[in-house]
Amino acid sequence: MRQDEMQITETTIHFAAEEKDAMLQELNATKEQLNSISKQYEELEAKSRADIKLLVKEVKSLRKSEKQLKQEVGQSLSKISDVEVQLEHERQTSKHVKTAREELLNECRLLHNSLLECNVNLSTDDENLIKDSSLVEEALDLLTTSDDKITLLLAEVQLLAKEDATAIEDVNNLHDSHYDGRIDDELRKIIADIFTDNAKLRKQVNSQLRYRLECDIAS
Repeated sequence: MRQDEMQITETTIHFAAEEKDAMLQELNATKEQLNSISKQYEELEAKSRADIKLLVKEVKSLRKSEKQLKQEVGQSLSKISDVEVQLEHERQTSKHVKTAREELLNECRLLHNSLLECNVNLSTDDENLIKDSSLVEEALDLLTTSDDKITLLLAEVQLLAKEDATAIEDVNNLHDSHYDGRIDDELRKIIADIFTDNAKLRKQVNSQLRYRLECDIAS
């Protein structure tokens, strides 16, 4: 009986030892699993921190880029606005210059017509003109009228040059453009000189005709 009890006790102790070993193994496995999980957590946490730092850096970079982009867009819009204003100024300048040139052309037509009206178709070789004193007086009157028209024409030519020069100067001052009016100024001077030379030449012709007529009357 006592021997049986001892066997039971030994068996119980053996099972207890095995159970203890099993529990220790399970505990060690659990510890290893916990250590592994803890290590993974630390790695994930470190990676998460690194990702957060990178994300914060990218956000700051994006905000900086957005600010720069807004500045560039603002500058571009400002440049576009300046260009549009400049283009509008140039259009207005071209419009005023075109108007001034059209007015100059019209004035030149009028002056040319006036110059043609100064013509006196007389011939001192016409015997009827020389013999008829009334015709001679009429011819002299025509020459006087022609001279008066030429004098008026010369005054209009001088006035035209001054008015056109002032018009182009006003265009430059009004629009603050880079338009160079020197070519137009030179053109106006040349046109004015042509009209002036023609008018003076016609006046000289009239003077010669008058001299011939007066000589014929005296003879």
